[in-house]
Amino acid sequence: MTATGLSLGTLALLTLLATNNAHAQSFQGYGLLGGGSYSNQFGSGRLGLSTIAGGADVLIARGFGVEGEVGLDGLSPTTSLDGVFQIQRLGAGRVVPFVRAGFTHTVGEYSNTYNGPNIGVGVNLWLRPRAALRVEYLHIAQTLAGATGWTENHDLMRVGVSFR
Repeated sequence: MTATGLSLGTLALLTLLATNNAHAQSFQGYGLLGGGSYSNQFGSGRLGLSTIAGGADVLIARGFGVEGEVGLDGLSPTTSLDGVFQIQRLGAGRVVPFVRAGFTHTVGEYSNTYNGPNIGVGVNLWLRPRAALRVEYLHIAQTLAGATGWTENHDLMRVGVSFR
């Protein structure tokens, strides 16, 4: 199965889970743009405005849930599956900070695959009942599959919208 097929399957599963849940607030989608920097054992540099992603959060209980995301990092397709925790009591529901952590898979140039953990923090600022400004920082540390000692770190700042 390709990374794109796996990504679409993950989002389809999250959508199915969300539609079966009685609470309308338990599902939210998002779209993001961003950039940042990279580093590996040979050097580091800026990525510029190079990331676009979309995903969905399915909150299961008291702010805890799962998150699936697909996107492009440069021209490389990425897929992430994370656990997410939203702190929903702050600011009477208008300002909702969150923490996410999980696993990212990227298909790079020459069909090289990179796998590894990610961790991120951010905030949704709900400007309307169903629309928010989303800002987040995401760190991804991936290892080139089949290679020893090749780790690529990406530090990304991303801005977009959330909707429910």
